[in-house]
Amino acid sequence: MKKISRRDFLKVMAIGAAAAGLAGCGAASSGTAASSAAASGAASSTAAAAGEKVQLTAAIWGDEKRQQRFLDLMKPFCDENNCEVTINLVNYADYAAKLATDLASGNAPDVVWLSDGMEAQFIAGDWLYDIGKTLQSDADYGFDDFYTDATSSITYGDALYGIPFSFGPRILLYNKTLMEKAGVKTPLDYYNEGNWTYDTMFKMAADISKSGSGLYGLKLSPNGSEKNYIISAYDLILAYGADFFNSDTSKFTLNDANGIAAVQAWYDSIYKDGGSIKPGDDTAFTSGTIGLARENISTMKTVVNGSVDFEWDIIGEPTGPADKSKLITGYAYWAVTDTSKNVDLAANLVKYMSSKDVQLNLADTFVSPRASVVNSDTVLQRGDGYPDAESIKRAFVQPIEERGLRPYPAHVNFAQIQDKILQDFELIWAGNDTVADGIAQMETDVTPLLTK
Repeated sequence: MKKISRRDFLKVMAIGAAAAGLAGCGAASSGTAASSAAASGAASSTAAAAGEKVQLTAAIWGDEKRQQRFLDLMKPFCDENNCEVTINLVNYADYAAKLATDLASGNAPDVVWLSDGMEAQFIAGDWLYDIGKTLQSDADYGFDDFYTDATSSITYGDALYGIPFSFGPRILLYNKTLMEKAGVKTPLDYYNEGNWTYDTMFKMAADISKSGSGLYGLKLSPNGSEKNYIISAYDLILAYGADFFNSDTSKFTLNDANGIAAVQAWYDSIYKDGGSIKPGDDTAFTSGTIGLARENISTMKTVVNGSVDFEWDIIGEPTGPADKSKLITGYAYWAVTDTSKNVDLAANLVKYMSSKDVQLNLADTFVSPRASVVNSDTVLQRGDGYPDAESIKRAFVQPIEERGLRPYPAHVNFAQIQDKILQDFELIWAGNDTVADGIAQMETDVTPLLTK
């Protein structure tokens, strides 16, 4: 990744924050953490054993309930380390730009949240502290409990610039009642037959749409991302053996036979077979008119709270020609700013907040990419109205552990790159370009931005 000077960093940020919305976070409730985690996160040199308390600041997005919950969670650490933490709430839309301004002015928080796409710009500006040694040197912390793909997503060279505390590979919600009325098998039927593929899903979607007026077989775009076609199509594209970019986001790679075939399959499902909902349509799964909807696992709560009048379940992403392709996911990270006057203590606070005990406490809201958390009863045993543990394990856990994870791409110009790609998708949907021509235009439009 190309390094940029701190002077130029604000210019980059002024262009736009990267990939807003790629990592989603839910609402929070009150809670506390086990004191054993605080002990494991204790800093030996920075926090004084007695005397005036060390002051740390942290920046997160969310509401006052979330702020208070995190203050409560941090209290055992603060008691152990003779420190106080002030948590500043920042609007997500303004978060990256404000952090850049604070860093440049010397007023940045010690500890920050970052979402995927953001971190590339801050690492390129040399603003983040390498927390690898702090996290990896403590056996009790269990660094190996994190999925390797998750920690690799914010490892640059030998440096670990953050640790993910939340991630969101997609699942598919499906309406069992609607499928029964349409006379089609369920995704679980196909899964048990070893035939849960994109071809099968698109065929199912067409049959459901044809079974009644106002019905949609498939909604590939998650709720709230109906016009973000990168988010919507990424798993499909990976399943076809393609990708938008190479591994370091230095080259646009979708313009090959596999990439074109993947987007063409989605296009045909929308405009030829009528199985998929049209781009931009925000009809929700809870309406009862959608057969399958690709969403975050947290969306199950919305369905349960919505008291829907149909039976439903969940299934994992289907496979494609590339078989066991990785799953796209967003991440949210804890990180420490390089400008902090207490980097050791701040790094230990991050270690504490990403510990097993604290992450289990938060698993009702933020599912950590720790194997122990993902396989915990908090994640699997959701209670009344939810799919059972077997369904959640099959739809969410097994795909992660069998297929692996691919982070959303990160680049200092990603906001501009994303805008160009989405504009070219709109021209495909409008019929101005064929799929092949539209993807070729994407390559033309974004290549200069990738090399800046």
